[in-house]
Amino acid sequence: MPSGLGALSAAQQMLASFLRLDPDLLHVASEASPPPEPALSRQSIEAWLRGLKESERLSLLVRLLEEGDPHHLRAELIQSAKRALAQPDELVPGSTRARRTAHFLLAAAARRAEARARAAREKTERERQQLARAQAAARARYLEGLIGHTDELWQQVEALVATKRQGDYTAAVKLVQDLYDVSARQRQLDTFMPRLQQLRARHAKKISLLDRLDRAQLA
Repeated sequence: MPSGLGALSAAQQMLASFLRLDPDLLHVASEASPPPEPALSRQSIEAWLRGLKESERLSLLVRLLEEGDPHHLRAELIQSAKRALAQPDELVPGSTRARRTAHFLLAAAARRAEARARAAREKTERERQQLARAQAAARARYLEGLIGHTDELWQQVEALVATKRQGDYTAAVKLVQDLYDVSARQRQLDTFMPRLQQLRARHAKKISLLDRLDRAQLA
């Protein structure tokens, strides 16, 4: 198990995405990954170099001058220094952790994916309920503001219907719905329903308007 698997760099994250690694599987695997190895200090590097034989140091200098890829040599030297300076139980990162089977990892990843999905559903439901409560409160405030203005609203309905425009029919039915809700809140549907029937009777030939009123289910 490599160290630092739980703290991937941006480049490593891009590589994982490119390879289409399951994020949940990667997370489960990283739980057994030791933390990133600390960078070697100057003092530790000097101590390591002093511990090398003269011939080994000479060989390193020759390779540095001869090889065309100093970055590769630097990485190799860093790993050599870390191995030399590590404590015995640090030679194999994660060696003290119990090894896990592929079946265990896949099952754990599936459980994590389900937990994330469940959390997302619960969050969505909470947000939906919050929005519904906010909309209901806003609707209640709006209807409260209409109390005492029902006669004016009926006049507006008549004015909109008189235009014979489809868009105005829709606006008129919306106002009728508001009048219905206000009457229901005040328990005055016995005064609303006769006015609605009168409206329907006066405009019995306006089929489009009546269809809209029927779909509003004001009964």
